[in-house]
Amino acid sequence: MISLTFTVDNVDTVLRIYDQIEVIRYNGPALQPDTPVGDITALTDWVAVSGTGSNVPIQLHTGQAQYQAYDAMGSADDWYSSRYISSTDRTIYSGWTDPILGEAGDLYYNPLFPSEVDYGTADQMIIDRIRVLIGDPKCRYREVGEPESASIMDNNRTYHLEEKGWPVSIKMNGKQYTDLGNPTVNGYRYLTFKEDISQPVTISGVTYAVDVWYYTFRNSDRQIMAV
Repeated sequence: MISLTFTVDNVDTVLRIYDQIEVIRYNGPALQPDTPVGDITALTDWVAVSGTGSNVPIQLHTGQAQYQAYDAMGSADDWYSSRYISSTDRTIYSGWTDPILGEAGDLYYNPLFPSEVDYGTADQMIIDRIRVLIGDPKCRYREVGEPESASIMDNNRTYHLEEKGWPVSIKMNGKQYTDLGNPTVNGYRYLTFKEDISQPVTISGVTYAVDVWYYTFRNSDRQIMAV
């Protein structure tokens, strides 16, 4: 699975003519970054990439600079190009961008654990730009398997994360947690549950213990906004 991120800094200007981003994938490493795309009708080995569904372009929105698309069938050898199009008049479109490689995606699901603060699009854009300026990008991290003895505190209800961060998906002993109140996140290092989490569960020969995805950072979104 390949993840693609598009940044449209002048989105309000773009929206005067176009309202969608169309993405295509070139199968295999035939094209290089410095190779002109040329006339797209002359290329035979490409497929449309989904923005929100099969062959559905990415919809642009006023005030939103960043857009995400995922290509479940993409690989590290595939190149991608994009262009702006008009959904109301298909004869209106921009030129194709130079080919780029996507980023291998290791997380392809809708986050299930609530965000610390649900910031709106405008505030999130400010936070993302500050992160770029201070060199503090969010990274995704996973802890999976049976926990080490140091990971669960003596009360058998608190789990110690290896890195500082905020969870986006928590499965503990086969149970999915989606409530901000259980577990509570303390100091961006500790997950405190309302029940005992010390005993993994075995079902049909499969052992379920820790499976936690979380974003790592030096400063959380809330901490950045508080500065």
